[in-house]
Amino acid sequence: MVELTFFDDLDQRNHLFTAKMNQIRTFGNTRLGTRLMIEHLMKQLLSPKDLARATGVSESSLKRWADSGRLECHRTAGGHRRIQLAEAVRFIRDSSISVVEPSLLGITMQRHPSEGSENSNEHFSELVLSGREEESIGFLSHEYLSGSSFASLCDGPVRHCLEQVGHAWARTTGNQEKNTRIAEEHRAVDIILQALQQLRRMVQSPETAPVAIGGAPSGDPYLVPSLCAALSLLGDGWRTANLGPSSPFEVLRTAAIRAKAKLVWVSVSVDSPDANLRQGLEMLSETMLGMNGSVIVGGRRLPDELTRGISGVHTATTMRELVLFSRGLRVPNS
Repeated sequence: MVELTFFDDLDQRNHLFTAKMNQIRTFGNTRLGTRLMIEHLMKQLLSPKDLARATGVSESSLKRWADSGRLECHRTAGGHRRIQLAEAVRFIRDSSISVVEPSLLGITMQRHPSEGSENSNEHFSELVLSGREEESIGFLSHEYLSGSSFASLCDGPVRHCLEQVGHAWARTTGNQEKNTRIAEEHRAVDIILQALQQLRRMVQSPETAPVAIGGAPSGDPYLVPSLCAALSLLGDGWRTANLGPSSPFEVLRTAAIRAKAKLVWVSVSVDSPDANLRQGLEMLSETMLGMNGSVIVGGRRLPDELTRGISGVHTATTMRELVLFSRGLRVPNS
C-alpha cells in the first residue's frame, strides 16, 4: 500500500488537463496550496531589496555582489536588477546565509533544533503523520536551504516517514482500522508531495545540462519514488522529465529519444512479472546504448536477478547511489 521507495507528475497528454493537474499536484487543493500557487506566480523574480529583507543581508552588498558576478541578476527594461528564485536559492546555499523572512521568497520554512539526522527524521515523520502540513513543507525547505541535498532529504526524512507509515499498515487488523490507515497514508503522501514540489521550484538547470527521463512502469501507481529520483537528479545539475506512475516502457523509450536523454530511471515499487520487466528493460537498454546513455533501475520490488546480464542497465538502492552513478554520464547534450 505505501510508497517506501524512491525512484510525479503523471504523463498527461492534453495541454489544458496537464496545466490544471500540475497546479493541483504542485500546490494542493487547500488554502495553503492556493497561497503557495499565488506566491509561485509572484516570486520567481526578486529584487535586491526582496532578497536583502529575506536574508538580512544589506541591499548594497547584494548589489555589489550582483555587479561582480557572484550573484547572477538580470536587468529590466528600466535598468532594475532582478534575481531569479533559483539563483537566490543557490546563492543562499553556497554562501551559508540564513533566511529570516522566507515569505519574501514565496516559500514556507520551519526551523527546528539541530539534533542530528536521526532525530530530524523522527521530527519530520511526527509533523507529517500529525497532519501539520505547513510545518512539514517548511521543514524540508529549511533543511535544503541549510545545505542538505535533495538526495539526502529523500533518503533520510522522506524515506523514514514512509517507512513509519508502512510499519503502521503492517500492524493493522480489522477493516475499520485499515480504512483509518489508508486515510493516514493518503494524507501523508499528499503532504510529502507538496513539500517536494516546493523544493522542486527552487532549482532550475541550465539549458545545456544533460537530460534524464524516468518513471514507474505500467501498473505501478506510486508518485513519490519517481519524484524523488527526478528531484535528486535536478539538484545535481540534470534537466529532468518525470513521467510518473504507470508509464509504459514504450513511452519512456519514445520520450528518451525525443529529448536525447543521457539517462532513463525506472522505479519498481509493486510486484510485476519478471519477464515483462526484463523485456522492457532490454528494450530501453538497446535504445539508450545507441544514444551513448544508460538505464538505472531501483525500488523495493526490484528482483535481485532482474537486471543481470542486461548491458547498460544498472541498479541503485538509494537516491545517493543514483546521483553518484549519474555523475559519470554528465556530458552536456550537443
